[in-house]
Formats: sequence, structure tokens, C-alpha cells
Amino acid sequence: MDPRNERPSPPFSNQQVGQLVALLRPVIDAISARIADHDPDRWLTINDLAAKLQVPVSWVQEKVSARLVPHHRVGRHVRFTRADLEALERLYQEKPAAQQSHVLTAADARTKSRRKPKAH
Repeated sequence: MDPRNERPSPPFSNQQVGQLVALLRPVIDAISARIADHDPDRWLTINDLAAKLQVPVSWVQEKVSARLVPHHRVGRHVRFTRADLEALERLYQEKPAAQQSHVLTAADARTKSRRKPKAH
């Protein structure tokens, strides 16, 4: 066989490439999140939104599938705008419980008036 026609062997095996990608994924995601923070017009992916909210990607996917969160579809791809993120923050914001008032309603007053005093 002519040595000029031989293909050189790749420097890494498929398994090594897979391991390298798995190691770099958190770094890539962190860099993507920082870029997203500096570009207000950038649309967020499901992974971006999950990272920003610090929730599992599966949680975001479930909410999108159930149409419980605002989002956009670009073809088959789901994307989120800054307005979607702000709406989502308002949607899941928990407000402090209102303090109970001690004002009697008409129904409460009728119930109290029917009660018999306790015998001592």
C-alpha cells in the first residue's frame, strides 16, 4: 500500500472525545450564560433558562410541554426572550401572606349569636 494514500489515525478516540466534551460542557454552559447576561436581545434556550433559574432542564421542559411558562417556538426549537423571563419571574413569585384581619363577617356574627353560653 502506498504510504501517501494512508489516512493518519485520529489523535483521539471517540471515547476520549466524549469524555472531553463531558468535561467541558459545564464550562461551555457557564460561558454561554455570561454571554447571555451581556446581550439583552439574545434569546435563551431551555438549557440557558434552566441555568439562569438554577433548576433542572427537565423542570423547564415539563413546564414548556404543559404550556405553563411563556415561551416561543422557532420551528421545533423553544426559545425564551427577556420578557418571557420577566413574566416567568412574576408568575412564580410568592408574595407574603396577608395578615389576617380580625373583622367579623356577617356570617361569623350570626354563628356567634346562635351559640349558647356555657353553663358553669
